[in-house]
Amino acid sequence: MKLIKKYLSQKRTKEYREYYYKNLFPPLDIKEIVDRIKKCEIIYHTKNLITFRNTINFFDNSKKVISSLGEPSYKKHNFTKDYTIFFYKNKIEKLKIKCQIHFINDCFIYAAQVFPNLTDKQIEELISIIKEKYIIHDHNKDIQIPFSIRDENENTLFIEKYFCLTINYLTGNSEILSTVEEIIPYEQSQIKSFKYLHKFI
Repeated sequence: MKLIKKYLSQKRTKEYREYYYKNLFPPLDIKEIVDRIKKCEIIYHTKNLITFRNTINFFDNSKKVISSLGEPSYKKHNFTKDYTIFFYKNKIEKLKIKCQIHFINDCFIYAAQVFPNLTDKQIEELISIIKEKYIIHDHNKDIQIPFSIRDENENTLFIEKYFCLTINYLTGNSEILSTVEEIIPYEQSQIKSFKYLHKFI
């Protein structure tokens, strides 16, 4: 009886996770992100390499990500077995964060971190930390969102805010982005993920 209860409990947990990551926090569409980055009018340039959470570089493999962040809450193969997404839900200094990390051929190409419950003051402090990290000298005291930061390899950190503050990290490798264009079906690129999402940094 205990084994049956344990099995049913695990099955319910698995079904809930599948429902949550399919319907409430679905995979973000990189095509859509690229389009929004292209339309962004405020662009800063940095000589510092853009990294994800200080330890993860673009094209690091999934093993390196797991060694840095731990096992993901959920894994999903999207469109093809070569396209994998890790999902995380965790905290940084009491701030709740939801995160997606996308891989092609086991190479990290895109991540998004969403902060669901930041106050205006916290957003201001977070953006100040980011600009300090990438040595962005901005004399405008008003926080203007969206904006992007681009390094010398064309990697982009893109900050936007709809319902929640989201920080996107996107590789600048045009060959890889072309591969993404081929993998993601046209129908999927029309899905507006914002209607489901509470977005991250």
